[in-house]
Amino acid sequence: MSNLLQKLIQIASFSGQEQKLAQFIMAYCKKKGIPAFLHGGNVVIHIKGKDSHKALIFNAHLDTVGPGNMSKWRYPPYGPLAGKIINGKIYGLGSSDDKAAIAALLMVSKTGKPKVDLWLTFVTSEETDGSGTATFLDWFTGSKYYKKYSKISAIIGEPTGLEAIETGHRGNAFISLKTHGCSGHGAIIYKRHELAVEKMLLALRKIKKSFKKWKVRYRDPILEFPGMNIISIKTDQSSPNQIPENCVVDFDFRTTPAFHENLEELIKGVIGPEIQFSFIKSPQPPAVVLKSSRIMAICKKVLPEVPLQISLGSTDLSQFSQKGIDVIVFGPGEKEVIHKENEYCILDKVAKSVSIYKSIIEEFAK
Repeated sequence: MSNLLQKLIQIASFSGQEQKLAQFIMAYCKKKGIPAFLHGGNVVIHIKGKDSHKALIFNAHLDTVGPGNMSKWRYPPYGPLAGKIINGKIYGLGSSDDKAAIAALLMVSKTGKPKVDLWLTFVTSEETDGSGTATFLDWFTGSKYYKKYSKISAIIGEPTGLEAIETGHRGNAFISLKTHGCSGHGAIIYKRHELAVEKMLLALRKIKKSFKKWKVRYRDPILEFPGMNIISIKTDQSSPNQIPENCVVDFDFRTTPAFHENLEELIKGVIGPEIQFSFIKSPQPPAVVLKSSRIMAICKKVLPEVPLQISLGSTDLSQFSQKGIDVIVFGPGEKEVIHKENEYCILDKVAKSVSIYKSIIEEFAK
């Protein structure tokens, strides 16, 4: 398995550039006799089980974020020298997020005829907009297969270190605000209401003050508090002594259900009509797995010592939830090292996850 994971890591697969990795997996499946096909850039494996009325979907993503500061990597993050193994850890970009899960699931796919139908989905664009999972689910829920299943559940292989079963997450909304003002020479004295940057600073003060109240008002008993971070501030200034005409600030909001529903109205009510509001991408709603969830109960039976928890970041869990598919997140990668230089995963956990996934499949068939 370590050799397979090395090869997966060596292939760079930044969001929007997953094709080479998908082709590698397709070639691997063809060589091993694994029934796979390409759909919308995703690799989909469908293994027919003994009970064709039950289906278990496993999901992992092909794409990675960028490598960050290349000089900080002790070992190459991708390329022919990537995938260095040191003291039981394999290093490389995407090793934990999410290629450890891909390797584990490819091992699961080689274990003969399962007791239920298995769908192993390796999807694109999870790190950007979740469109890979959305494409698969739109097709799957409209297919002949979906209609025949009496029970469907899903497991997303996002990194939890096998130390937690994630059952929900806050939503996210990436928002951009833009102010417009007069441009001119920096030596001239202007009134504050004439300047784009000053207008934005005033709007930011109002939003920060209001968010303190929203955080309390829209606290959720399960997902806890909403979150807000400013992620970029930009102007169109072209020289040091030029007053910029435009100022743009981007936000990352993490939302509870009630806050998600009211977010746009709340912000527009604070900033007023003169400031331009837009979503950077479509907002993803929060999601929580119900206590009656069958897959949650099965995972707790197989893994009685592993706690349930809410994810700080958002995943494709919400997309399964919106389609009415029972889902949890559980994977072999290490969450604390993802999206950082010197990312790694622990090889023993990847091997262990294969055994756990097989046990869950056995339990799901009952």
